[in-house]
Amino acid sequence: MTAKVSPSGGEIAKPGDTDMAVVDLLGFDVTATTADRFAELLLQRARSGQGGHAVTLNMEHLGRAARDPVYGGMIRSAEMICADGAPVHWACRMTSGSRIAQERIAGVDLVETLLQRGEGVSFGIIGGVDPKLALAKYGVSEDRIAYLNSDIIPTDPEGLSRVAKDVAAAGPQLVFIALGVPKQDIVGQAVLAELPSAVVIGIGGSFEMLGGLKRRAPRLIQKLGLEWAFRFAQEPRRLFARYCLLYPAAVWRLLLWTVFKRGASSGDATAC
Repeated sequence: MTAKVSPSGGEIAKPGDTDMAVVDLLGFDVTATTADRFAELLLQRARSGQGGHAVTLNMEHLGRAARDPVYGGMIRSAEMICADGAPVHWACRMTSGSRIAQERIAGVDLVETLLQRGEGVSFGIIGGVDPKLALAKYGVSEDRIAYLNSDIIPTDPEGLSRVAKDVAAAGPQLVFIALGVPKQDIVGQAVLAELPSAVVIGIGGSFEMLGGLKRRAPRLIQKLGLEWAFRFAQEPRRLFARYCLLYPAAVWRLLLWTVFKRGASSGDATAC
């Protein structure tokens, strides 16, 4: 059973796939658990045909969701959401309490675990730069790749429908969509409409990192929650608008939410 944590810190019983907690964060139901258990949840749903949309929630999702309510609604409706960004994980910890076992679940680590533990699961891949490098590194045989499309993916209704129907015809159980936010989520929803039995997950540039095409931040920087600074130092021109224009408002909103929820929790505790 899944326990949902209310803003005041109490747990609300709710049917679910496994014994996990769900933390309400700005209206996003973030699964509070360990990285291993979250990966097993995705694989379980893929193998059983339950399917669903998985999101590794970070500051870009929050920033774009605040600007675009339609996109925000799409992400909030995802069946599986984990805390990817360090600020998102911090806010979940602050509002839910340390009694809940939860880890920061970085998207690239999650993809690595899914490739390592997804025995017998067929994969679909949309986008990405030479994803076969990562697949070969983790021993994923070609017969398990039900669908692979690294071409430019259209977002017009007709083109998107065509891609989604092609994926559905191939029938993968777990679909990695490496197109970046928000495109990968839009494509994921289109795929689910045609193939609801699949698990779809947006993974950004995870394959490039796992395949050795891009360098990931050293482990210490990851632990300090400063991967964003490492990436910005590598690609300042490409990331300037995202980090300097989109993120600040999202960080401020997340901070206010966290302070408010912490205050509400303290007030309820005092009243008791």
